[in-house]
Amino acid sequence: MNLMSKLRYLTVPDMVWLNQELTGERVSYRFDKLEEAVFTQYAYGTSGDLWAQARRFVRSWDRLQPFAKGNRACAFVGLIGFLRMNDADLNLDPAEAATWMDAVVAGRLDPADFAAEYHTHTHHGAADSKAELAGVMSIYGDVAKAMAEAGPEVPLRELARTRLTGELN
Repeated sequence: MNLMSKLRYLTVPDMVWLNQELTGERVSYRFDKLEEAVFTQYAYGTSGDLWAQARRFVRSWDRLQPFAKGNRACAFVGLIGFLRMNDADLNLDPAEAATWMDAVVAGRLDPADFAAEYHTHTHHGAADSKAELAGVMSIYGDVAKAMAEAGPEVPLRELARTRLTGELN
C-alpha cells in the first residue's frame, strides 16, 4: 500500500450526497454531529495513520447518528471510499458486508485485517471523492441500501435538540 504523505478526506457535502444516494431521499441531520463524524477521519498532530483513522471514522457513525436514517450505510460506503481515496481497499465479499460491518462497529473486527491495495489516481494524484463513492456503491450498493433501510432511524426530537439541525428541503 502506498500511503501518501498527505491523506485525502471525504467532506460533509460528500456524506450528505452519499446519504441521499443511499436512502433515495433528503433526510434531516444534525450538522454538529455530521461534522464531527466526518472529521473523525483526521488525527491530531500528523494525520498519517490511515487504518487508525478509518477505524475511528467508521465507529463514530454508530455513536453519533448524524442523519435521521442511513447512518450505518454511510459509514460503510464512506469507510471504503476513504480507503480508496488513499490507495487502500478491503478484501470483502459483498454477501458478507452487513455482518462484517456489525462486527467492525462492535469492535470485534478491525478493517485493517481485510486490507488490499487499490490504485486509481491518474489525474495529478487527486482522488475524486464522488467517483470513489460511486465506485464503492457499484460493488456494495445493494447491501448498503439494505443497511440504510434497516435503520435504526433517529427520532426527529433527537435531531431537533440543537439549532444546528440541517434541513435539505
